[in-house]
Amino acid sequence: MKPIVLFFQSTWSKSWRDKLTGAFQYADQVGWHIQVVETGTTTSSVRRVLQEWKPIGCMVDRGLQNSRPPIRIFGKIPTVFLDQSPKMADRCSYLTHDSRASVIMAMEEFIRVGLRRLAFLPWTKAHFWNTERRDAFLEYARKKQIEHFILSPTDNLRQQLAELPKPCGVVCANDLIAQKMMSEAMRAGIAIPDELAVIGIDNDELICEHANPPLSSVYPSFVDAGYRLAEMLHERIRNPKAKHVH
Repeated sequence: MKPIVLFFQSTWSKSWRDKLTGAFQYADQVGWHIQVVETGTTTSSVRRVLQEWKPIGCMVDRGLQNSRPPIRIFGKIPTVFLDQSPKMADRCSYLTHDSRASVIMAMEEFIRVGLRRLAFLPWTKAHFWNTERRDAFLEYARKKQIEHFILSPTDNLRQQLAELPKPCGVVCANDLIAQKMMSEAMRAGIAIPDELAVIGIDNDELICEHANPPLSSVYPSFVDAGYRLAEMLHERIRNPKAKHVH
């Protein structure tokens, strides 16, 4: 029987499935069986799963959590965390995406096509990567001396889009909020991309290819993230007393 590794995450979004694909690729090389656990990391649920599967290690996706990693729940089982908030990380090994690079790539594309007026639309919840993307947008816009705006996803978005000076490029924190923004722009009679150009982040093909017009999007390498996370776990399994790494 292959050694079992648990991956605590969901499979409903493409980004999560891509992370899982990368983890599977590494697991195939080293002879692991990865079992996906689509459950929250509450003490009772995790302990029940650990007792049932008796894994050699665990990977935990924390992209939608803003709290400290639940280290104690896993006891002495080697465990690594994906997209754990750096401000909340302590005594654990974790991997994060470069949120700043994703935003700058989108902004540089707008600048390349001649746009000198840009806006940023955050995600609806204040996850750390959302804050990092907003802060990177502000820092880069000020550095390049570009007229810039921060939109609110929870206020009257249609009115905000109508009031933006045109033409303007809008960097969206992810493809889901970009989809919402494009729908609101369409209802407001705003032409995309002539008046508002849009770039999302995540490259969810189902959203991007069926948007009207199709949505351009930055792709953080989720497959590589899953592969590297599994690689980090393997190192902890082989050397559980090694120094924690980010």
